[in-house]
Amino acid sequence: MALIAAAVYLHGAAARADEIADFQFALNAYDSGDYKTAIERFTKILEKEITNTALLIEIRKYLGASYMFTGKAEEARKQFKELVLEDPDYELDPVLFPTEVLDEFFKVKQSMLEELKKIEDSKKQQKEALVEKKKKLKENWTMLVQAANHPPYVRQNIKTSHLVFAFIPFGIGQFQNGHNLKGYLFLSGEAALLIANVTTYWLSEYYYRQAAPAYQLGGKDDPEYKGFMSASSGLAIACKVTFWLLMAAIVGGIVDALVFFKKKRVTYETVKEGDIPEAFRAKPVEVPFVDLDEVVGGDKKDEKP
Repeated sequence: MALIAAAVYLHGAAARADEIADFQFALNAYDSGDYKTAIERFTKILEKEITNTALLIEIRKYLGASYMFTGKAEEARKQFKELVLEDPDYELDPVLFPTEVLDEFFKVKQSMLEELKKIEDSKKQQKEALVEKKKKLKENWTMLVQAANHPPYVRQNIKTSHLVFAFIPFGIGQFQNGHNLKGYLFLSGEAALLIANVTTYWLSEYYYRQAAPAYQLGGKDDPEYKGFMSASSGLAIACKVTFWLLMAAIVGGIVDALVFFKKKRVTYETVKEGDIPEAFRAKPVEVPFVDLDEVVGGDKKDEKP
């Protein structure tokens, strides 16, 4: 049995010397057949925080066997269950334990098959999530490294504006102020009103001229004369409406251009790194190495779930 203690010690170098000594002390009672004392000693060790998994498995194995030898099968099953949760693939050595202990351990493992599958699936999902997290971190880190060694270059442009353009209709003032959307709105709106105004004026004059021959033939009561005059009158009103709407749009555009007018307007544009002279380019940045396994946790073997 001393070989078992030595194996545990070598397997878990992190285990403290006093934990190994306590384990050997409890194992002495087990080897001598004093299972009641062995239970007390193994239980006392479990009250401490055991960091060595191999040692913890050995303690639960012998504690479970001790409970079996003292007729406490339920307590033994609890220890075997905890053991299996620590290492689902663990098997008792048939050379070291009698059939009754082996059978009880086997029954515990069989009863835990579904639970073990859920645990295994959960671990698999955790590994997959860890791999995905590492992947994203690597991508982000690569982007940061590239950004550090290839910073963006920006050129400043200073544009001087002229007040006279603010008084020109059709969105010229808005375009000068850099408000392109409003510029297109004023341009299209004023152009449409101007076309409507010219069209209604021309049609009004056309129908008015057509009314003169009809008046000469039939006088004021002639239906054709009345129709031409009515159309001319309606179009004349539409012409006036579109004219004043056009004037309102022009005045509104001028006021808007004056409100947002700036003598100097600063804009920025991105410049390709290749267009920057070598002497003015940023020096490469030495980016420190980062172990993503330490940042995220886990082991490199987790990358293959």
